[in-house]
This record gives sequence, C-alpha cells and structure tokens, in this order.
Amino acid sequence: MTLLVGNSETGFTSAKSTAAKVARAFAFTASETGLLEELQFRTNGTANTGVTSVRLGVFTDEGGKPGNVIQEGSVSGAPATNSWVTVTGLTIPVLKNASYWLVVLSLGGSLHYNAHGAGGTSNWRLANREREKLFEFPETAWEAASAEGPVGFQGLGKAGVGTERKITFGIDAGKTDHGHTEWTAHHVKLGRGTPGLDVEYTEAATTVSTAVGEALTAGIVPLVIINTPDSTVLSSITAATYAEKAAAIIKKVTEQHSSVRTFEIINEPYAKGPHSKSNASDYAKILKATYEKVAAEGITEVTLLAATVGTYEKVNAEGVPTGVFSDIHQGEGWVHDLLNAETSLKEGGANAITGWTSHPYGKPVEINNEFSSGFLTAVAIRETVKRYGGGGYNNWWITEVGFNTGGSGPSHVASEAEQSERLLEDLKQAQLLGEAGWLKALVVYADNGETWNVFGKTAGTTYETFANEHGVI
Repeated sequence: MTLLVGNSETGFTSAKSTAAKVARAFAFTASETGLLEELQFRTNGTANTGVTSVRLGVFTDEGGKPGNVIQEGSVSGAPATNSWVTVTGLTIPVLKNASYWLVVLSLGGSLHYNAHGAGGTSNWRLANREREKLFEFPETAWEAASAEGPVGFQGLGKAGVGTERKITFGIDAGKTDHGHTEWTAHHVKLGRGTPGLDVEYTEAATTVSTAVGEALTAGIVPLVIINTPDSTVLSSITAATYAEKAAAIIKKVTEQHSSVRTFEIINEPYAKGPHSKSNASDYAKILKATYEKVAAEGITEVTLLAATVGTYEKVNAEGVPTGVFSDIHQGEGWVHDLLNAETSLKEGGANAITGWTSHPYGKPVEINNEFSSGFLTAVAIRETVKRYGGGGYNNWWITEVGFNTGGSGPSHVASEAEQSERLLEDLKQAQLLGEAGWLKALVVYADNGETWNVFGKTAGTTYETFANEHGVI
C-alpha cells in the first residue's frame, strides 16, 4: 500500500502520552490522491499499561482545526512497545494537497508515543473533553494548536483514481432548460428528475410506467422517486396509504420494465413540512409499511432507497420545530432514530433496508457540524448505518450533488471555473468509493436555473469527460 496521508518515520525522540478518553489530533496534508484503507500509529518504548483499546480516525480540516470524523476504527488490547497500532477496513477518499487530521484515542490507560517535539513543523491539538468514540468529538472539542509534530502516524491505501467502471454517473435533468433532457439522453446513463420520474405517491401507476418507458427509449436508466408534497409534514402522511400506492407503482414499473429495480422512497424526507422539517420516526413508519406491502405483493429483487441526513431538529405533529435536536455527536441523529423507531428495518429484520441515498452538497473535503453538508458526509453517514445496525450500506446512491454559482450557502462557488474544479473533486472521490465497492451511483444536480446548471459550461465538459472514462456504460 502507498502512504497517502501522514508520516512513516519512527526515529522521533520527544516522549509524549495521551490520557485515556482524551483524543489527540495531528495535522497532515495528503501527498497523494487515493483510497485510504488503513491507519497506523507508532508507539514508543514505554509500556501502555492499562490500555484496553485504541481508536484511530481521520477528521476533516475546518479552518486549521479538526472538523468532524470521516471514519474511525479500533483495535483491542494494550499495544506493544515500539510498534505500529493498526486499524484496517477503512474506505476514505483523500485528495492530494487537501488537509486532514489523523486522530488517536486510547481507552483504559495512557498511550505512549514519540513526536518531533518543540520546533516541529506540523500542528497537533488536544481534545478539551473526554469521550469514548471519535464521532463524539465536535468541531468545538479542541484546544489551541501546538507545533510539536510530526509524529509516526500514517494513512495507507491505493494511490490514484482507477479507470475501472464502477459508478453510474448521471445528471438530474428535471427540466428542459438549457437542453438538459436531450443532453441526459445522449451522454449519461441515469435519470433522476426527468419528467415523470419524480412523482407524487398518488400518481397513477400506468402514468409512471409510461414515463419510465419513454426514459428507457431515450437511453436513460431511470431512478423513480416516489415522493410526497414538500409542504406536508410526514406525520400527516398515512403510512399504509403511501405504501399501497407506492407498491402499485413499483409493481407496474417492474412488470413492464424488468431492468428498472431501484426506487427512492421520498426525496429529502427530513425537509418535508411547513417548516421544511419532519421526524425520522415518521419516515420509518412509511418505510416499514412500504417494505411490507412490496413483499406482500410478491415483488422481489428491488431496492427501495432510504434517505439519510445527520443531526436534525424534531418537530411536533404539525411540523413545528420543538427546539430539541437529535445529535450525531451524542449518539443519535436521523439514522439512529429511524432504525430504533422501527427495528424491523435493521439488518436481518423482516423489513431490512436494502439501499440508501444521500445528498452530500457542500465542499468536497468537509463535513459540517450537523453532518448535513460536505461530500464526505456520504462516508460519515454510512458509518452511522453500520453503527446502529442497518443493512444495505453497500448499496449507496448519491442522488444529488452539485455547486451553485449564485446565492450563498455551502454549495456556493465564486465562478464557473471553481464549479468545475469542485465537481471534479467530488467525481474523483465518488470513483474511489465505487472502487471501495459500496457507492453505486452519483447524480449531479444541474437544474433550478442558470446558477446550478452545468450544461454548456466548463463543469459540464468536466463531468462528461470523467463520466465517459469512469462510469458504467
């Protein structure tokens, strides 16, 4: 494996230790683009008495300090002296010259290591609170930086972005503005929002199936979203009614178009209602009812994608915010609440979820404090699915991502050139996650007027070139 992030040196002499439950973070710049699969942390000659386990993870950089964890792993027992503590099984895309923090946390006792010491060339930061999992440390958890690094801490993996065709790339071309629909038909293999594919659950099944047939004829592999009204809070949707109508659509489409096997169960359910907020528990009821009805109708070998987000604010029955947040940093969040509200949705359950979708808008190498923005939330939210017993995490679809040259917000970019640059970074990371085996599709959001559009721009050329080289044909 190749060194992607960190430092492989073992000759540092300034003895250090990190107390139990108090994480230490070390700043590094990635030397290569690639898929990070393994982390190693070097101990020194002092015995690590009492240590019961060590957690290693990779955090995003947020203005020169650790942001949020992308992925973490652990190894049990007291590490040997003068050895590499090794965590495997990671799938983290990293981009050359981007900043990351490698973080170590010991439990049960102090972990001993050597660093460069005073006058070092890189920073480290100490956590200002005790925790047992790295995802429990938010952006505010870190003390001032000290330039005593580097330290023996390395992220290893496969360098480069491969050309094996693992991902289905697509454009969300829901309107004909700028020729989106025609462009989609000729240049990509997945349609999301094309007319008739993003439908209300009350739509007639025959109408939806006709639209699917038209998409297939045009060369599009359609992803049908069975939606609910944006202004209606999910607690107002009768789960059994949604399930009955959704199952009718799925049955008709799959009977008439056997190649179409994937359906998205409500677009951004967390943003439904008069205040653009709904509860995970209400979405869980709809998911459970739909999985049950589809099974009862004898429909097999289909994927019903469940939508994800991170921290969210709970609402009352009318959709009014309560001021109570379900926070990932506290071991909760959308996925936790969804799976615990309806445990049959968990892996091995009678209605186990078979696939997931996320919309990781925002900067390519960041994760915001709510785990709702930044491309790397796709990795971090997938970890919550595994953490809380969900299945289907190896069938992940990014059904919206993109950059807006107007307005403001996490997806805003200053120019068309930056739009192209950021999109390429997302595409590279998506390809790496495809090579990891779990990301199946990425759909670029290109509608809603000129500012989101990529057609006829540098970003469009960038997308088309990359998709043609790397995407499933």
